[in-house]
Amino acid sequence: MTRLVEGLKRILEAEEEARRIVEEARRQAEALRREAEGFKVDVAKEVEEAKQRIASEVEERMRSEVKVVEEELEAKLSKLRSSASKNMERAVEELLKLVVPSTGGG
Repeated sequence: MTRLVEGLKRILEAEEEARRIVEEARRQAEALRREAEGFKVDVAKEVEEAKQRIASEVEERMRSEVKVVEEELEAKLSKLRSSASKNMERAVEELLKLVVPSTGGG
């Protein structure tokens, strides 16, 4: 009889231990779930910050490249204006030669 009581006692103790283990596992699972949710939020925040940082860097790079292109175009335009002005002066000189008779020889 004593063995039966001891056996039942051990079974009850084992069941109680099993309940404690299951409860602890539930607590740990809940803690991990909360931690994972927090991690998801942190990752989402980091992704959003990275997107904004990249967008800002791209915008700055584009501004810089546009500025370089504008400066190149401005230099080319200046050369073209200068060339056009010289060509206009030559054309006027040639027209003047045709319109105003030369006083030398004739």
